[in-house]
Amino acid sequence: MHDEQRHSLETLYRKYAEQLFYYLVKLSGSKELAEDLVQETFIRATVSLEFSEAENAKAWLFKVARNVYLDEWRKRKRRERIPFLSRLMKEKEMVSPYGIPEEEVVRQAGIHEVKELLMHLPEK
Repeated sequence: MHDEQRHSLETLYRKYAEQLFYYLVKLSGSKELAEDLVQETFIRATVSLEFSEAENAKAWLFKVARNVYLDEWRKRKRRERIPFLSRLMKEKEMVSPYGIPEEEVVRQAGIHEVKELLMHLPEK
């Protein structure tokens, strides 16, 4: 990316990021998702800088933001059609049927410590 384009993008970010954030909060209903979508909007903006005037840039960024939101909405709708994924999305956490790895490590460490302690006990 050329220095001029980078400077232009930084200027646009400082000028419009907050407005885009509130726009996307209104669309999505989630501050966290809106933050992600603002970032995605500017990622797409770096890929195709197609603006020349400031007003056109603002309209273009809002159009990109709207498209980013619609893409995310479509992804979520597709996930709802898959029963396994929709159940996981409601639970908000994907849990392995084999347990949580951290808990397994702690359990194994506890077993190892108990075995060592048993080795030091007298037979009687």
